[in-house]
Amino acid sequence: MKNILAIAFLMMSFSLTAQTPVSALADELLLLNAGGVLRGVEFYSDVNGVKKVESRRSNMELYEEDKQADGALYLYYELALSNGKTADVDYHFDADGYLFSLSTNTYTESDEQAQALYDHLLNYLKSNFKSTGTDNEGWQTFEGRRQNYTYKLYLQMKEQGMWKKTKYIGFDMAVVQ
Repeated sequence: MKNILAIAFLMMSFSLTAQTPVSALADELLLLNAGGVLRGVEFYSDVNGVKKVESRRSNMELYEEDKQADGALYLYYELALSNGKTADVDYHFDADGYLFSLSTNTYTESDEQAQALYDHLLNYLKSNFKSTGTDNEGWQTFEGRRQNYTYKLYLQMKEQGMWKKTKYIGFDMAVVQ
């Protein structure tokens, strides 16, 4: 009887501490424990620093590097998620080569999973950042402060596709200029 109770207690303890599929997906996307503001990267990091951080991850692939006429540089990565779907992770650098903005678009298995991920991220933002409302494009907006600068965080659930509407999650961060 003691063994049965001990096993039941262990199973209950494990289930209480285990991540849900949605929280695991959010952690996989944001890598909050990797340091930095997101994915182990700080704003004002240089291009090579970001490339070095992301190149260590086996599920990341740099699929485009785009230099604009004004000198701005964009790195576009594809993240292979454990649920078989993907996310885009885009880094935006100024003409001096320093990170000022990053964004993610996460594609999920279903509209229900998209809603659950959106709700999870929204709760995370509400718990950790100052809400600044909703902007004119429908993005939930928040504000964070790091060292000597302020940054904005944006979250929105979007629809894609002309015929088959499927939902995905957009999450953006940018230094307030």
